[in-house]
Parts: sequence; structure tokens; C-alpha cells
Amino acid sequence: MLPARKFFCALLLISVFSIHSCKKGFETQENLPNNAGDIGGKLSRWLDNQKTVTTKNRSATIELVKDNLDLSATTTKKFNSKSNMLIVPLKNEFKIKKNLDANKFIYLVVFLNVLNEISSGNLILYEAGNDNRPKGLVSDAINDALHLKPIGFDGKFKILDASGVLLNELEFENGRLNATGLQRWKESKPGNNQAGRTSYMEGCWDWYRVTTYYNDYGEVISENWVYLGTTCPGGGPCDDPSIGMYCQQRCNPDDPNSSCDGGGGTDGAECLKMATDNFNFCASQSSPVSEDIASGPATVIDPITRQKPFKWKILNGFGGWGLYSEETGILKLVDVPNNIWNFVSLTHGSISMEGSTLPGVSVSYKLGSAVTTVKELVAGISLSYNVTYSFVCDCPNFPLVGWITPVHKSYNSAKFWNANPI
Repeated sequence: MLPARKFFCALLLISVFSIHSCKKGFETQENLPNNAGDIGGKLSRWLDNQKTVTTKNRSATIELVKDNLDLSATTTKKFNSKSNMLIVPLKNEFKIKKNLDANKFIYLVVFLNVLNEISSGNLILYEAGNDNRPKGLVSDAINDALHLKPIGFDGKFKILDASGVLLNELEFENGRLNATGLQRWKESKPGNNQAGRTSYMEGCWDWYRVTTYYNDYGEVISENWVYLGTTCPGGGPCDDPSIGMYCQQRCNPDDPNSSCDGGGGTDGAECLKMATDNFNFCASQSSPVSEDIASGPATVIDPITRQKPFKWKILNGFGGWGLYSEETGILKLVDVPNNIWNFVSLTHGSISMEGSTLPGVSVSYKLGSAVTTVKELVAGISLSYNVTYSFVCDCPNFPLVGWITPVHKSYNSAKFWNANPI
């Protein structure tokens, strides 16, 4: 089990990515012989860049990673529609020098964007559970583990930065996610009493190790906080190796040692908070609606029969996006002098999404059921559908992964139309 610490979705210092409708069995390329040199060069340059965001004394670990990349065993998987995941195991020499036992396997995992450039990455250390899962299957499970999906066996995935500093842990029992743990900051002020923290330092940030435990249904059952220390502009506790890495992740334009984008602006922690707020609002404030969007024009089938499309909005998504449904009705002219039409049938077509979500949110959806009601002069449809809200983010200094459990919601929307072919 993870030590008794606690999870909180506000600040998750972990590796990359979007949690959006990923499936087991993504396309896998077992090796990359034709462009291994190019991949090695990209990895080397990316690792060198990570030295600028670590405290000194950690560059040696990054060099050790560079020297022990087993490029011949590289695999790549499609992570989502916008990125591929590159998984590179580290050679046994790395394990020997870092005193890792036989039940531990370590990988460099990076993500390639649509331009085939590395957008983020982490070291991932897998510690086998009681079933001692063979090495060959670990890389196949990383994709599912990073999306918090069942992996089929036990073990713990430790997500590290490039220099080996622990960012997050994902523990699986009986093949399912059992616990997550991460670092989280909180403004130092009176009332920060988690884990016995009673004092405070004005203008500083308290850091905690947070662990969340889940049941078999993915529901949170408990949380624990452990106070790690406090960071302030200009150093101080930044010398503590357990929390010093976060000093650069608080932007202070007046502090030359602070990591600011272009000398100011929104830093990683604030970016992450904004993305988390967007996610929480989107999952809680999106609501079902029944708004007619477009009807027609009808298609002539024969002199007394028309096929008419109907489009309507079924979900008003927070932030400006929405879900829409399209149906098809067949109408017949039954009274020529009075131009009276009757519905013959109404058939559900498809659900689609229009607009973009706010930063921090990915949405997937699936139809549950479509029940039509057809009368002579009116016809309607009642839809039951499921929406999954997933957290995604790409904030400075915070490579992210699916650490916030997706929110699944079921909705119902209904709509009726008159038998009018125009």
C-alpha cells in the first residue's frame, strides 16, 4: 500500500495527458529501426532541456538515463487523437547503479505531438505486485495505467521527473486502481492544519504529500495529507531535496531564480489551478436541454412523401460547447385540400459535438437508448446518453497524466415535432 497520504485534484505533479476515450490495444510499433537515430537525438535533446528545471545534483541522474536508453526495444502507442506515446526501457546498467531489484522495471515515457515533437515525458518505475508480472507485459499496461483503467494485474507505477524525483504514484490491486499519491501546494496561512501543520509563513507555500484511496467502482473512499515543508521566494526550504524542485515552479517576477514565462504571466501552478477549475465546472455545470436547431429542408421521395431531417441541441456544455442530435422523419400527405401531413416514422441518426471545451477538459459521449413516439400529427424522441468528462492539461513545468478520475454522467433529453414538411 502507499503510505498514508492524500490525493487532491487541484495540483497534480504527474505526467502528461488526456484521458479521453482511449482503448486497450492501441497500435503498437515493436521497433523503430529506420528512425532510431532521430528518436535517440530527440530524446537526448529533451533530457538535456530537463536539466534547466531541476535543482543541481540531479543532472547526473539525467545523464545516466541518457546513457542507458535501450532504443532497440522502443515501442510506440497511440495515446489519443493528438499524441503518441513513446516507451523506452532503460538498460540493466541503470538498475544496477540505482540499486533496483529484479521486480522493478523503469522506462522513459515521452509524448509526441502532431508535429512529432516531444511535448512532455517522465520516468515510470513499475514495482511488481505479488504476481510478479513478466517484464514483457509492463509496457503494454502503461497506457491503461496512465488512464486509470484496469490493467489486469497488481503493482505500483511510480511517476518520476527526468531526474528521478517522485511526482505521483498509481497503485493497483486486483487489477484495479486502488490509490494515487501526489504533491500538492497550498498557500501558507492560518488554518492549514492538515497533518498537524499549525504554523504558517506569509507569502509562502505549504507542500503536502496527498494520497487518495478508491473502491472497486473508482469512488473516493478516503484521503490523507502529510506535510512536507514550505517553499518561499528566494530559497529557504528550497534546499530541502524532497520539495526543492517546486521552488522553480512558483513564478515570482522579482526573483531571478524563479521560473517565469517571459518574465511574468501565469506560472505552472496557476495554469493547473485554472485547468482544474474548468474541469470541475464543466463536469458539474453542463446540463441537458431540448432546443430545436434546424428542421429541413425536406427531401421529396414521391408526390405525397417527404423525408425531413431534424437537428436539436441535447446538452449545453459549460464553456460554450454542446451536444446535438439528428433524427430523420418520414411524412405523408393525407389530406390534399387542407395540406395535412402525418408522421410515418421517426428514426434516430447520430449525436455530435460542436464547439470546444475550455482548457483542462476533454469530453466523450455515448448513446444509451433512443425511444421514438410516432403519432399522426406529432412525433418525438427521448434520448438517454452518457458523457465522460476527463481532465487534460499542458501547463508549464507540470507534465500531466490522468490522475483526476474521469467523471461519468448520464443525461436524458426529449423533443417533439409537428408533422410539417416545410
